[in-house]
Amino acid sequence: MDFLKEIGFADWRSVRVGENLTVRVKSGVSNVGAFTAMPEKKQELVKKTFKAIKRVRQEEGAQSEALAALLKFAKALLPPDFVDLVGAVPWSGGIALARHLDSTLHASEEAPCTVSELVGRGKGPKIAVELGCGAAALPSIICQRKGFIPIATDIEDCLPAARENLETNLSEVCKQRGLPATRESSNGCAVVAKLEWGKGSVTALQKLLGLSDEHFRNCLVVGADVIYNPESSGVLLDTVEEFCNFGATVLFATKSRRQLLPSFLAQAEGRGMKVVEEGRCSDEDLQCSVVFHSFSRSPSC
Repeated sequence: MDFLKEIGFADWRSVRVGENLTVRVKSGVSNVGAFTAMPEKKQELVKKTFKAIKRVRQEEGAQSEALAALLKFAKALLPPDFVDLVGAVPWSGGIALARHLDSTLHASEEAPCTVSELVGRGKGPKIAVELGCGAAALPSIICQRKGFIPIATDIEDCLPAARENLETNLSEVCKQRGLPATRESSNGCAVVAKLEWGKGSVTALQKLLGLSDEHFRNCLVVGADVIYNPESSGVLLDTVEEFCNFGATVLFATKSRRQLLPSFLAQAEGRGMKVVEEGRCSDEDLQCSVVFHSFSRSPSC
């Protein structure tokens, strides 16, 4: 739809994710059919609202109060399955986490392979699971470039855009290996999979991809701006705890002023997880401070 491209919700943009690395990402739109079914006057109101969102984002920045108010209005105006404003654009946390991974991860010395090959031979590169990858899946792109096998996960509505972004940015790398860039199963350079947080979510992911406990042992789990909704904190903690029980390292990037963050960290520690602040990112173009926390199972548990 032309107006979606015009307002920046269906267009490609360049995002710097490393000192010498820029990737191209596309915003995510879910059910446009819900828009076309609206009365004409409401369609016009939607167009004006999202044009205003684009203008305010450009003029006042991604963290402005005016933008937050417009997004809240748009969310109330639209059917819940039209535009996923949560997964629609790259968040500051995702960009910051991608940059952090690019600067801190060492390239794997293991021969690159797919998940299905890993299952077949039993060992190989580490797996990197991204929770709440959204439309951009920037951390997954970096993990793949560092030699990990990325598994980008989110709710169903975010996956088409995530898949397209991964394919665009990994196509040349995967072409050299004669592999498809992504697959819903496990024979591409990266995997895109639906994952609902909560107890049993890690087991469900194992079954989906045919992975054993050993494959998840010492894997890397990343998430950007996933600590934002009080209603999902409990199920997110359930998933983090399951990964920690396997011995995984979990690394989250969160806007430092998120009101929910202190409570989430306290709950994680209350469950016996070790929580460590790993650093902060205050890059000027992000217009906010992002803090990194790692989660692991405390030795005493």
